[in-house]
Amino acid sequence: MDDVVRSSAKLSIIDRRLWRIDCGNRELVAERYRTVSGRFRTVWLVPEENQPDWIRDARSKPILKQTGDAIIALLPEDPEKAILERLRNREGSIVARGEYLWKGGAFSYTYVPQIAQSDAANPKLRTEIDRLTQFNRDDAHWAKIYQLVAGYDLSLHYFYRQRHNIGLAVAKVLGDALELHAEGRATRGSSVLTPYKRSEDIYVGPTLVQPALYDFQARSDETWYARVLVGGQYTFENKLNLSVEYYYNGEGYSRPQFSTYTDALQLAGSRYRTDAFILPVGNPYRLFILAANLQFNFLSMGQHYVFMRLADPEFFGSTKWEAAVYALSNAGDGSGLAACDITYRINDRFDLQFLVNGFFGHRRSEAGLFYQGMSALLALEAQF
Repeated sequence: MDDVVRSSAKLSIIDRRLWRIDCGNRELVAERYRTVSGRFRTVWLVPEENQPDWIRDARSKPILKQTGDAIIALLPEDPEKAILERLRNREGSIVARGEYLWKGGAFSYTYVPQIAQSDAANPKLRTEIDRLTQFNRDDAHWAKIYQLVAGYDLSLHYFYRQRHNIGLAVAKVLGDALELHAEGRATRGSSVLTPYKRSEDIYVGPTLVQPALYDFQARSDETWYARVLVGGQYTFENKLNLSVEYYYNGEGYSRPQFSTYTDALQLAGSRYRTDAFILPVGNPYRLFILAANLQFNFLSMGQHYVFMRLADPEFFGSTKWEAAVYALSNAGDGSGLAACDITYRINDRFDLQFLVNGFFGHRRSEAGLFYQGMSALLALEAQF
């Protein structure tokens, strides 16, 4: 959530959102600023006859009016065109964030308000505003409490966006070489759909009169699903660093559920081209393949995963070379991803990187379903 608002501007005001402009009267109805300190301020400039009493009778109204007149005077002749130019290439979301610090601890709260899609008359302006507020379609709340207790880093999280999420993270450094950590999260409800078999093939003599069908069903919103990660890393005297982690994904498919998923894909793959299986609502196997593709989320389909990484920051005995090998495997079916990464630091600004990775596993495994077998990448990275 800390990365939600991003802007390349380096002025004191780093981001600006124009909520609505009435082009006929050229009145700035509401303008919202986000400053470097994270605070927001809103300036309301409306016709006097429409102002509430507490604004019309305020002692500070003359100052506010002067400020409003100055802002309106700064508006360009074509405000919509100017806004479009300012909005282009912006990304992020409108958020409000507060933080309180104390010795050894901190509390932070982030709120993302719900913002409806724009009703601006100009379609280009409407598209740009909707793009900028695409992450504000639902209210979101994120709270975090951090405390250092007897050398243990403790963090308690709460996140809500359509679903409740609570989490706890613990980390501890032992000596100069070993670090252990554990994280857990519980989510109420799940957007993951579970595959099931609706019917079997029905034959009348040698004729298939009703084909077997598979479908997905939603999960209960009252069920809690847990995700747990435990692991550690150890740095040897020669600076080699070994990391090992285990991850449990409570929302993933059990082995019988994943078997149903692959059975359905195999059947649909053999029948989706056949016109004989087109029903009044369309070819059910084509529809299932589309739905199954939407449900496929690599390294989240199963429930048990193991990760290992071995890194050498001084490969070939030189600080200019770095190398790492790592693997992530679905412990349920033995499939996964293995990779090797070698980086050569040319100078302070340029790095040359070579990366090769490959997926392993049989055809009915999670990684075996992935479309890509092996790939390699050679890249030049520049930092400015």
